[in-house]
Amino acid sequence: MASLAAAMPFLLRDEGGWSDDPSDPGGATMHGVTLRTAQQMLGITSPEQLRAITPEQLKQVYGSPEFWRYDGIQDQRVATKVFDIGVDIGMGTEIRILQKVLGVAEDGVWGPATQAATNAQDPNQLLPALCEAAREHYIAVAQAHPVEGKFLIGWEHRAEEIPDAA
Repeated sequence: MASLAAAMPFLLRDEGGWSDDPSDPGGATMHGVTLRTAQQMLGITSPEQLRAITPEQLKQVYGSPEFWRYDGIQDQRVATKVFDIGVDIGMGTEIRILQKVLGVAEDGVWGPATQAATNAQDPNQLLPALCEAAREHYIAVAQAHPVEGKFLIGWEHRAEEIPDAA
């Protein structure tokens, strides 16, 4: 079964630092945690406090049910990729992307049916399809919001990344 601890190193390769780009609708972000999320979950109130977020606080945020719900996925690489997409694109959207690839109802809810459909797939086929669906999502975002288009090359690179076997 998948674990958050095994997923974190992959996530932090791309979410490894500080960002506060005015073109990014997420705003101030540290290790993928937005200021808004840090305010809600940790009581952090300023960008300066966000920049000083600790590894324990990261585990608190990412270990919450709002972020990590993938213990039941049998393949760690699949769980890691779905989690990574969620942190980057938005939690809930990653589930819709996965559901689209799986061909199940796209309700954005992680539940027993989506988990079973995920585990029924060959990870070696599911992962490339998931990467392609994420890439398509990024392209659609860049087309709909041209100011965010400057991020597209990085987004596409991230979409193509497949986690190593644990």
